[in-house]
Amino acid sequence: MEITIPFSLVAIWALGNTADLTVFFIFFLSRNWDTLSKFVTAYVDPGTLLDTLKCGLSALALIQVIRFIRGLSVKSTPVQDGLPKPMLFPCRTSHTRLFPKKNTFSYSYLLAGVPIGWKGSSGGMLSVDLPKKNTPWYWKLLSITPDPASTWYSIDADDYMEPGHVELGLDGKLWRYLKTQGARREDFPYVYLVTAAKFMGYVSNPVSFWHLYGLDKELKAFVVEVNNTFNERHMYFSNTNLGVSDTSEVPKDTDFDWQNIEQEASSFDKSQKLGIKDQSKFRKHWSKDFYVSPFNSRKGSYSQLSYDPLFPALTGKGPVNTTLTLNSSKAHAKLVARVFSTKPAVDPSTMSLLGKIMFLAMWWWVGLATFPRTVHQAGILLFKRKMTFLLRPEPTKDTIGRQADDCETAIESAFRSYLRHLVEQADLPVVVKYISGGLPGSSEELMNSPAAQLAPHTVEVLEFKVLTPLFYSRFVRYADNLDALHHEFNESRTIWLSNSLILLDFLPSSVPALDRRFAGRWDQACFGAIRSLRARPAPIKGPMYAKDSNKHEVLPMPKPKAIQDGSFSALDEFVLQEASPLEHAEYRRGVLKLFLSDHLALGDPSFLGLELFIIKAAISWVVVKNYTL
Repeated sequence: MEITIPFSLVAIWALGNTADLTVFFIFFLSRNWDTLSKFVTAYVDPGTLLDTLKCGLSALALIQVIRFIRGLSVKSTPVQDGLPKPMLFPCRTSHTRLFPKKNTFSYSYLLAGVPIGWKGSSGGMLSVDLPKKNTPWYWKLLSITPDPASTWYSIDADDYMEPGHVELGLDGKLWRYLKTQGARREDFPYVYLVTAAKFMGYVSNPVSFWHLYGLDKELKAFVVEVNNTFNERHMYFSNTNLGVSDTSEVPKDTDFDWQNIEQEASSFDKSQKLGIKDQSKFRKHWSKDFYVSPFNSRKGSYSQLSYDPLFPALTGKGPVNTTLTLNSSKAHAKLVARVFSTKPAVDPSTMSLLGKIMFLAMWWWVGLATFPRTVHQAGILLFKRKMTFLLRPEPTKDTIGRQADDCETAIESAFRSYLRHLVEQADLPVVVKYISGGLPGSSEELMNSPAAQLAPHTVEVLEFKVLTPLFYSRFVRYADNLDALHHEFNESRTIWLSNSLILLDFLPSSVPALDRRFAGRWDQACFGAIRSLRARPAPIKGPMYAKDSNKHEVLPMPKPKAIQDGSFSALDEFVLQEASPLEHAEYRRGVLKLFLSDHLALGDPSFLGLELFIIKAAISWVVVKNYTL
């Protein structure tokens, strides 16, 4: 015991992470509390210690109050002339489900509106794209000087449109998105984003509205950005003609009643007197093609009726009033969702200190309650209304998938290097446009073969787009490259290829075992476990691509002969022969964790991490229990 206990303590200190050490010290304090208390009281008077603690807590509370007041009193960043001001819109949202089961609910909702191109703080309440200081939390806690970026409500460009950071923030992301839609940013010099802002760094934001205005300051186009609870995102871009019924895209047999929606908005306006009837309105109809709710399939379409909150000529201050109607594939109105102002818009830069405090007291909880409310309503639909729960399909080509987890990130790095290596070794003049899935900041890379650089006029281009990071965790489970890409492209639909036959010209089915460089016996044992645990995944059953995304599927990949499971894959061989030590270690750790989770944690690596944490906590408790002061 005298030998094992010190060794156990050294092992915990040397191998444990921050969480392990924290748990150990909590157990240690709880186990030895009496001894430590006697030690402290032997040298320190308890009354003095208690008085010191009271004074310290009082001083800490005073610091928080001072920083709170100073934070709400900071000077607002000026807005460029001609741009609308940042505003907060007290709203309400309602959902009315018409079939197959009827259900209605509504609750309060807070939206923020900001002009694109403006970065700064408005009254210490709302900020956009302000860089935060990398200050430790304990220094922030003890400082009376607030961080200008730490406003109560904030909007960060990294949370919108394409994942990751873009140098020009919201404006840069919008410009890049409009380019993919064949539109020009210069055609829309004024843009106003209405969205749910983060409150203290947290947000549950199902939909954002980008209002695009022309040189005449009239609303010309609209971007609806929709998020689901799986961190997937889809944008819908549409031009519009104000004041004119734009129903050219509405199916002829639809039962959607524009007039009824307009009458509902007008009756609401009469009761609230917010000026909706004076706003310009537009209507639009577009295909859904995105999985939002487990109670609605990806089929169907949306009908949109919105009012311009800045009418006329960017001088208005609300109200917000937008209706989105989900139509079934047979063009019947299925669900009507509305978000509308209930009070006049608030300009944070002109609010008094007391007004800001009262506003926060009334609205601080609304954003935090959005997700619990969503879960509550989902429970009602599932258990009370007995609605069918539809499993989430993998995203389509035009949808932004979820972010990759740690295992998928490690595998992606190795896969990207492997694909680049194959292209660089190819004899054909080929260019691969590789678009990763779920990796912010490193999504796209052009890979050129040597022949493509020498003869650019004969180049064949292949676009290789990963639709979901699930592809990486599935790809490593195949022993054969061609077998993997055949099934992931043709069946499971986790990737999209513009021309699969080009890929067949330079992608080998397997790689010969020439020079496997193991980093020691532990590394060799881990790769041996990976080889033994490898098993071909079952295909994902789900809907096919949308019709408008199916135009490149005319060249099916021929089905190759699969290699037996339990072998080293071509990616394994590449990592063992060519990868850097860091990439080698990350790949081994990620794949092994992934395979072990299949057998020990229901296929969820995060659950495996929880199991390991519990085991390490139990070991810490045993060590502490047998080692007392």
